Amino acid sequence: MGPDDGDLLAIPDPSTLTPLPWRPEVGWLSCDLVLNGVDLDHGPRNVLRTVVGELATEGAAEPPPVSSCTTAVSASTPSRGGAGDVETVA
Repeated sequence: MGPDDGDLLAIPDPSTLTPLPWRPEVGWLSCDLVLNGVDLDHGPRNVLRTVVGELATEGAAEPPPVSSCTTAVSASTPSRGGAGDVETVA
C-alpha cells in the first residue's frame, strides 16, 4: 500500500449485524477490507477465509466461525503545559 493507492473501503456484511448489549439501538457489523476493487489480502476476515480454505483442502474439519471486536477509547483534555499538549484522562 502506498500514497498512490485508492481508498481503502470497509464493506459491511449485513449478516453480521449485532446489537450492542449496552445500547441495543446501535449495531456492530463485520466488514471486508477492499483496496482498488480487490479484497485486501491481510484484512482480518480475508485472512480467516484463506486459512479456512487451506484447512479444507488439507482435509481438516471446518472450524466454527469466530469473530471478535476490539475497541479502544481514549479521552483527553488540553494540558496546561502549552499548545498541542494533551493529558490522557481516561
